[in-house]
Amino acid sequence: MSDFLNTLLSTPSPTFKEGPISTLIETRLREQCPGSQIQKSGHSLIAGPKQSNHKPHVVLVGHSDVVPEFFSPYQKGDQLHGAGASDMKAGLACLIDFFCTHEPNQSPYQFSLIVYAQEEGTPLNDNGLYHLIRDYPDVFSQYELAIVAEPTDNEIQIGAVGSLHAQISVLGQTCHSARPWQGENALYKAI
Repeated sequence: MSDFLNTLLSTPSPTFKEGPISTLIETRLREQCPGSQIQKSGHSLIAGPKQSNHKPHVVLVGHSDVVPEFFSPYQKGDQLHGAGASDMKAGLACLIDFFCTHEPNQSPYQFSLIVYAQEEGTPLNDNGLYHLIRDYPDVFSQYELAIVAEPTDNEIQIGAVGSLHAQISVLGQTCHSARPWQGENALYKAI
């Protein structure tokens, strides 16, 4: 796996320029996991079983873009350094290695893998995960548990704070402030 991690670190992947790393990951999955089906949206992809085996479905999730400026990876002691090493390329290497080497027939679970682009600092409609969910809603409805590898500083945080983006419209009826009973206050309805 360390060779593959070094290859990931050697491939620049700033946000909105994930094409080369996406191709690298897709090639790796096609070579190492020939029994998987790959679905794509832009530079994001889903790899999963070609057929459901009715076992609980776990999806492993990571992003391919990084924030720091690219620099050539190097090793210092037992640590490998590179742009995005802890967020997110080490996590991606682990997820991809597990996905390609687990034995589906010996596991009580079935696994899928999501690698999405444009995670770092993008608005919702630019985020690669948003595009995958939009393009493959039936696939996402099959998942029972998602493990999102965001392993900065090699720590596991269960239930860490996430975000939810929602657009809510609550309709009301305008009226004169002296006769509020003639209208419908949308704020009260929203509460």
